[in-house]
Amino acid sequence: KIHSIISSVVPEINNKITKICVSFLNEKPFFISSDKTQLNIRINLKKKREVGSDRISNAVAVKSLHKYPAIIIDFGTATTFDVIDKVGNYVGGLITPGINLSLDALYTKTSKLPLIRLKKTKRIVGKDTVSAMQNGIYWGYIGLISFLIKKIKSQYKFKFNTIATGGYAKLFSLNIKEINKVDENLTILGLIEIFKLNYE
Repeated sequence: KIHSIISSVVPEINNKITKICVSFLNEKPFFISSDKTQLNIRINLKKKREVGSDRISNAVAVKSLHKYPAIIIDFGTATTFDVIDKVGNYVGGLITPGINLSLDALYTKTSKLPLIRLKKTKRIVGKDTVSAMQNGIYWGYIGLISFLIKKIKSQYKFKFNTIATGGYAKLFSLNIKEINKVDENLTILGLIEIFKLNYE
């Protein structure tokens, strides 16, 4: 029998997903939620329901497969930071605009700036519009991420394992020395662990 487990942060499409799964698999999908799903972590927040299922999946994967305390940086639609403490509890995080979201905003909210493809750059100062945008986003996010990692470490005083995941994880880890591990499949691995906890 085929089962389905889904991490969705777009509630308006959940009914469509359910209909597809019932149609093809003859079974409703299992949607992850912070308060109804059996997890291997404790979410130490008052508003547990606000934590996205993608962030929960990442935290579960780290608790199962990596060393903690840990900082998880996920380069998704939003660039998120999640903190796992020294006993493996989820204690919160930060949400910043995603890189593609920033690139798209520069393109759609201005008259002359083009839509660009991000790449690693060596120089800070751009010599034309495209390189100025590439450098600004690339080095700007490196600065943002490095600064926030340092601020998290200063608050908790732990020796953190810092893990990056998501589409831009490899690209940015090249110039962020605070990142010591890249796991591009972290969210999927977390889904597998959650499936095991709830089905086996």
